[in-house]
Amino acid sequence: MKKSTVILLSIFTLFVTTNILIAQNTNDSLQSSDLYEMSIEDLLNISVSVSTVKELKTREVPNIITVITQEDIKNIGANDLMDVLKLVPGVSFGLDVESSIGISMRGLWGHEGKVLILVDGQEMNEGLFACFNYSQHIPVELIKKIEIIRGPGSSIYGGYAELGVINIITKDGNDYTGLQMGTTYGQMANNFGHANAYFNYGMKNDKTKFRLSGFYGEGNRSDKEKLEVYGKDYYFNKTDFLAKQLFINTGFEHKNLKARFVIDDYKNNSYMIFNNDVKYNGSYNSNYLTLAGEVKYDFKINDKLKITPKINFKHQNPWKADYYINDSSYYDFNVNYQKALANIMCNYDMNENINILGGVEYYLDYSKYLTKGDEYIFYNGKDNISFNNISQFAQLLMKTRIVNITLGERIDKHNMYGTSFAPRIGLTKVVDKFHAKALFSKAFRAPSVYNIDYNQDIVPENTYVAELELGYQFNKKMMFKANLFEITIDDPIIYTAVFENYEYTEQYINSNKTGSRGIEVEYKYIDNKINLSLGYSYSTTQDKNEVIEYRVPVNGTVLLGAPKHKFIANFGIKISKNINANTTYVFNDKRYGYNGINSNGNSILKEFDQMHDVSLYLAYDNLFNKNINIGIGVRNLFDDQSLYLQPYDGGLTGYPMMSREYFVKLSYSITKK
Repeated sequence: MKKSTVILLSIFTLFVTTNILIAQNTNDSLQSSDLYEMSIEDLLNISVSVSTVKELKTREVPNIITVITQEDIKNIGANDLMDVLKLVPGVSFGLDVESSIGISMRGLWGHEGKVLILVDGQEMNEGLFACFNYSQHIPVELIKKIEIIRGPGSSIYGGYAELGVINIITKDGNDYTGLQMGTTYGQMANNFGHANAYFNYGMKNDKTKFRLSGFYGEGNRSDKEKLEVYGKDYYFNKTDFLAKQLFINTGFEHKNLKARFVIDDYKNNSYMIFNNDVKYNGSYNSNYLTLAGEVKYDFKINDKLKITPKINFKHQNPWKADYYINDSSYYDFNVNYQKALANIMCNYDMNENINILGGVEYYLDYSKYLTKGDEYIFYNGKDNISFNNISQFAQLLMKTRIVNITLGERIDKHNMYGTSFAPRIGLTKVVDKFHAKALFSKAFRAPSVYNIDYNQDIVPENTYVAELELGYQFNKKMMFKANLFEITIDDPIIYTAVFENYEYTEQYINSNKTGSRGIEVEYKYIDNKINLSLGYSYSTTQDKNEVIEYRVPVNGTVLLGAPKHKFIANFGIKISKNINANTTYVFNDKRYGYNGINSNGNSILKEFDQMHDVSLYLAYDNLFNKNINIGIGVRNLFDDQSLYLQPYDGGLTGYPMMSREYFVKLSYSITKK
């Protein structure tokens, strides 16, 4: 039987079973206590702060937002952050240099400084190119919830939040007091997939809270032994796809004082095949080290006014690598990046209907080559360089009888590229079970250190976004929402790379406009036995893209590496009080990418097949006693052989995704009431 037929039969069976069970539950024929902890009411009443700093309910926030809870993460048996984010409409992943896996949102490549990722308020994007590598990165077992904005966040966060914000909030002393430990192991056909171990410790009393967590993991991002690129075979050894991560997170609170420190030491082995000609094999590492921390204090002047000064510091050593390209050509990249930031914010509740937020922020970027040599200098002729930026931001939240209004703005003034302005207006309204949002904003992507170093005339790209969301809660178990979006990017910052005669030339330029428009849909049904989530997204670049490096010559409605259609189905059922089964299915439409060159030296465009990713997970809680949980699962059930594609014409061939992986998860908790 063909794989496509098996997939269709599996999906059909899933939905028939779902409909039967929903019908049974609607008639109250299934009698049991509530086994899913999070209901539709709970989801709609989750408070989030990523959009406005001040906490609001998800239906009220002036952004298009998806919240993923720790229960969601546990139920699907997620092994890393990508397992979670692939369940979000409009999100896909692509390949960049050094085998790094970056994110796209709404059909637009967001890898370099266009999607901000935060862990407990700490900025995780590296500062040299503003990237973040998503593959086998960030321990999901430590996460409490993830707030995902699909759309601009520059009016609050500045120049790395142009297309979206991923705000990861980990468990702390408020969530439990005690010790939790766990491990995961997964096996693919030719190599292991994941081998992780973690712990999480929390304690609190009336005035003080403390949390310490740690994670160490190794994993192979693929177990491919051979990759064919237009008739030529490339062979890999068992370390070519290896990634390692050490992650430590500690938080401390005493009364109004809060402190946080994060260590993220991530390494991945890299291979790249350029233009069907040269392979950097897996004998070298790309290293990414981040040390990030903050201290802040809430001065509560009175019941209405709070003033919060904050100091952040970030030290990074990203993209560190050294290897021989051939016998005579050696590559060594070793640059320190540091960012010191001071922020003061005032939060004033004028009354129950009006909130005013405002503040100023200053940061200093500093970068220095640790590798010595005449070629290791910045454009200023030195081995170090620094930039500074000062920002002013303000926000008004106002509830009226007709509509709730959000007015926000941020002005950044950078000593190199000048002033950027990010205003926004949000109109939201909740009427009983119905909600609506109309959102208009301007965002920007700030040039990073190497954008400026490669091109001193570079300027920020500016993005204009209009969004409309409508949602309806049918009953206590079922809700639906859909949004339309229109995105236009002026002066996009474009990365180009040419690899020729063993010389690798990089460049950044401001190109012509690009953008996308489309629709995203989410549906949820939750009761005491069933948890069903459906998602769909569609994006098109018809008449929006003028960037040559992004375009698909044979299809003007999509950009390189990005699917036009995405469908998501996640179905969980409680078999008994302690046993939970979950099935996920993710479909991505066909994609286009360059995969080699022809005899004339021109890149060859290829259409890649649709992606079908099916996963199963079975969890048994309270095994032997209430402290032990175990789960078994399989990821990529039908062993889809898709590739991550480079979303621009940079001469880089596709990167294999993980093949079928069987895995087991085990956790042990000692908690106190």
